[in-house]
Amino acid sequence: MLEAIEDGVAAADEYLPVLREQTAALAEVIDDLFELARIDAGILSVELERLSIGEVVTSCVRGLEADAHARHVTLQARVDGALPAVAGAPEHVRRVLWNLLANALRHTPTDGSVVVFAEPVGDEVHIGVEDSGVGLTAEAERRMFERFWRGDPARSRADANAGLGLAIARGLVEAQGGRIWAENRRDGGARVAFALPLAREAA
Repeated sequence: MLEAIEDGVAAADEYLPVLREQTAALAEVIDDLFELARIDAGILSVELERLSIGEVVTSCVRGLEADAHARHVTLQARVDGALPAVAGAPEHVRRVLWNLLANALRHTPTDGSVVVFAEPVGDEVHIGVEDSGVGLTAEAERRMFERFWRGDPARSRADANAGLGLAIARGLVEAQGGRIWAENRRDGGARVAFALPLAREAA
């Protein structure tokens, strides 16, 4: 595209918007690769504090409501009212949940639904996203947190998804002493969730 503009074959205003989008997508991939490098090297900065998961859920749902509306997908939150505090890094938890939500919205058909849940289970709080999509293949359940793995290469190319988001999510969750997993729901669709330990005082 740049060569076409330089050679006078195409007008700049025709290609510049596309070039801007592709440059932003490349910048995002580079940022993700740096994040993975920090995780691999064990130098990711993680400062744990008492964290209210309810506030994080509310923030993420509010930020993605417009995207859900544009896709004609119902987005809801189901959070236990007496949810105890967890030990977590706010920005990292928010990034993980945002990633899971955005991923679910991309794979939920029109008129479907996405639900964010948070509930106490033993000495952990489980936070996750359920969708009404087609569910996960056995390979997806096994490999979806691997870097560069994409279950639908054609769709991933179309939305500039490099297959790094879930690998980063796993690294961020594990750096906070948590765990992350994916499974099919009994009544259809997929559930991707992560667990964080309760804040020490709560535990």
